[in-house]
Amino acid sequence: MDDFAFLSVTKAASLLAARRISSVEYTRALLDRIDNVGHRLAAFISLDSDAALAAARCVDDQRAAGHVLPALAGIPYAVKDLIDVAGQRTTAQSAASTRLPVRDAAVIRRLREAKAILLGKLTLEEWGIGSPLDPLPWPPARNPWSLDRTPGGSSSGAGVAVSSGLVPLALGTDTAGSVRNPAALCGIVGLKPTRGLVSRAGVVALSRTLDHVGLMARSAQDCRLLLDALTGEHSRAGDLPRCKQPLAGLRFCLPDVSRNEELCSAETRHALDSACGVFERLGASTVTVGTPDFQACYRALVVVLQAEAFRAHRFRLAASPGAFGSRTHSNLMAGAAISAAQYATARLACSAFAVELATTFASCDILVLPPVNGPAVLLDDELALKRAGQGVLRAPFNASGNPALSLCAGMTASGLPLAMQLVGRPGSDTLLLEVAIAFQRVTGWHELHPAL
Repeated sequence: MDDFAFLSVTKAASLLAARRISSVEYTRALLDRIDNVGHRLAAFISLDSDAALAAARCVDDQRAAGHVLPALAGIPYAVKDLIDVAGQRTTAQSAASTRLPVRDAAVIRRLREAKAILLGKLTLEEWGIGSPLDPLPWPPARNPWSLDRTPGGSSSGAGVAVSSGLVPLALGTDTAGSVRNPAALCGIVGLKPTRGLVSRAGVVALSRTLDHVGLMARSAQDCRLLLDALTGEHSRAGDLPRCKQPLAGLRFCLPDVSRNEELCSAETRHALDSACGVFERLGASTVTVGTPDFQACYRALVVVLQAEAFRAHRFRLAASPGAFGSRTHSNLMAGAAISAAQYATARLACSAFAVELATTFASCDILVLPPVNGPAVLLDDELALKRAGQGVLRAPFNASGNPALSLCAGMTASGLPLAMQLVGRPGSDTLLLEVAIAFQRVTGWHELHPAL
């Protein structure tokens, strides 16, 4: 079981293709691990073990018959429970949900075509906008690096499941940083793709303007394989050459906003500075360029999110207000008082940020930012949770649509992950992953795992 827990997808795919391991063996090992340690982490809302093992047997039979299968064939994964799976209730971690889909979300269909193995549905913060402090149908997920600390949200279960070796790949949703936040606090890779690159069809909406499906894995190379399967681009054929300076010619910018201690702890800033040093040794240059006003965009984005979230849930709120957690209900109702004029003004401000950001990228290729303001905080510290949940340097990229990737860039003295965020031009998702792959090849932070 432990031999499979932290096996990379790249390595597992190679072993499966060579029939040195079977998909049934791999799937059963992870199901056993979930059974043995999963109760301490509360990452899963539901498992579909029988269907997973049946799908794994089918993959093994096809390989035995000589079929050439996709790279993810036989690889287990799990999804945040805002993503529809036909015949399974989409709980949204809420007593207010009655959603029972009759068809798979588009991303599930893609992964079924890739013959990946769906293990189950992952927990979250209620409807993607709630709090782990509300009493909810299922317990909140816990950070595997320290069980008394938050794993981040709202895709909390996805971050925990991947980080703790319960599953190698997961899908979440990212409306204001909800994939990059848990990826950062759990020490894994989280990618919010370019807007429109990965379909949202069949995913419960929170904000039609800001919602993205996000990808989570323990390494950037594994995340790239997942993105290939979801987009059909098969970009791995253009993998980075193993040369001394794979980032030659790229211009990186670490904006001054990362010196704001409220947005970036001293430990995180040190990790970002060190990462930029790694990029320079790999051939890149560091430049200083002007950046747009993240704080102003974030304030406008909150208005857009609140207005659209209220509209998405207004009928549920009217029909069964008591079925929501109190903090979720309060967060959703905040949008009821937003006027059309306020909403329009906020949308314009978000659009202005995107224009200013495009100007920034005329002079650099990659922005380096902290995705979170520091390491994971205690789960019972409500003020710290609120402060940590503010996505001033994450959420604006949901408004602009730029791809943004979080990955581990160091550890605190007490053994908690520190993260950096890489942001590129729209459509540069593969470039971000190439940069992360190059960084991980020479640092190895992604190879550290929590002890459970």
